[in-house]
Parts: sequence; C-alpha cells; structure tokens
Amino acid sequence: MKNLAQPSPSPRLGGVCVTLSAVALVIFRSVSNAQQNEPRNVSVCQLVDSPKEFNGKYVRVRAQVSSDGIERTNLKDDACRKGVALWIPQDVRKDPDVSKLEDALYRRGSPGTMGKKIDGTFEGRFEWRPKEKPRTHVFVLKSLSDLKVDIKAAQ
Repeated sequence: MKNLAQPSPSPRLGGVCVTLSAVALVIFRSVSNAQQNEPRNVSVCQLVDSPKEFNGKYVRVRAQVSSDGIERTNLKDDACRKGVALWIPQDVRKDPDVSKLEDALYRRGSPGTMGKKIDGTFEGRFEWRPKEKPRTHVFVLKSLSDLKVDIKAAQ
C-alpha cells in the first residue's frame, strides 16, 4: 500500500531538472568554445621563444612588418632578434586592410620596407615547422587591423 504521508516525486519535476541540466551544459560549452575561438594576445618574441606552446593556436600580435619586397615578409618586434614569416592566404587578400598592406609593400615607393615603417595588429594561426631546414615560424594571417604605414620621402 502506498504511503500517503510522503508525497511521491512528480515526473514533471524530474523532466524539468533534466532540461535545466541540459541547458546549463549547452551554455557552458558555448562560453568555452567562444573563449577557445578568441585569439590569445602574444608578442612576436613569445612566438619565437616558445613555438611549441603556440603551435596551431589562434593568436593576435602587434608587430612591425619587414620585407625585401620579393619573397620574404616577416613580422618582427624590436624586443627580439628573430621574426616570424607572414603568409597571406589568397582569400584574405580581399580584405581592405590587407590590400593596403600589400599596396604599401609592393606598389608605394620601392618594393619592401626600406624607407617605410609598417605596423599593425595581426590575427591568425601560428605554425612551427621544426622539421624544415631552417626551422620555420609561420604566421598564417586571418585578419589585420590598426594598420599604420609611414613612408619616408625620397631624398
């Protein structure tokens, strides 16, 4: 016989608890994924000094651009000696800021950065290729902001 003094748990209450738990899990995962997709702010020096830590990671770096205007374009920081190779995928070249960067590098003044100061905030994926000779640090550009170009007048 059923004990009438103790109320039995409502099936609706159990369903509500399961639903609330599921909603909480979805919210937690959404916040976690958003944090993973947010680029980590780093310096060029950190990328060069700790390449394993950042390999394959989405990062944001404030850097200067150094280029010979032919085949080598790098991101650099005056605080360290080495830089990181900049690779600009074809689909990113359509971005207006990236177009301004390429215009400054190849179509304004002499090719490259001689006589120019170019810096900006670069977002993308860092790749460390330790098996290549020489070992290569590559920054695969996804977006560019705060681009500043200063071209010194020819004398």
